[in-house]
Amino acid sequence: MTYLVKGMSKEDVSKKQSEKHCAGREWEDRLLSLTSNPGWERVNYSLDWAPDVEITKKWIIDLVHHGEKIFIEAATSPKYEKVANIRTEAKAYKNKYPDYKFVVAVKAFPAQRKSDGMSSMYDHLLEVKDKGLGIDHIVVGEDEVIKFMNKPLFDEVQRFAKPEPFYRNYNKTGEEVVHHDWW
Repeated sequence: MTYLVKGMSKEDVSKKQSEKHCAGREWEDRLLSLTSNPGWERVNYSLDWAPDVEITKKWIIDLVHHGEKIFIEAATSPKYEKVANIRTEAKAYKNKYPDYKFVVAVKAFPAQRKSDGMSSMYDHLLEVKDKGLGIDHIVVGEDEVIKFMNKPLFDEVQRFAKPEPFYRNYNKTGEEVVHHDWW
């Protein structure tokens, strides 16, 4: 959803949305051209859509590999609205296609926190994945997405996993004891 900014006309907003759509379409074309796995294709709009679980909206995913049973939602630089849509779309696709994997492919996240260099948008997607709400895998970076499309693996460690904090303590004998803080 794009909000009108002071001084922007509806035509300006429409033009901006069209530019975003074209940039996303170009990235999807690039992914399809660079993958060596021939099973990937654009979604057939009349067949591979999923109805929303709560409202009467149709969700349409970006890429599909029917042989591997994988759907990919590709996003160039998702912000909060897109992340919310991906979350709802994942739930709808899992409801209609429970045996397919739902993968989110992100070119880059728009902003990072200064404190740890991570992205809150990535955190939101990871939370949906961890709770089992539809997302099966998150791939970040164009090279990583191409590697995944060439050889889909779901048991790999997340590329942008949070750094592992630890606290050093010493027991009564003076030996160092490391406590991991898993969140």
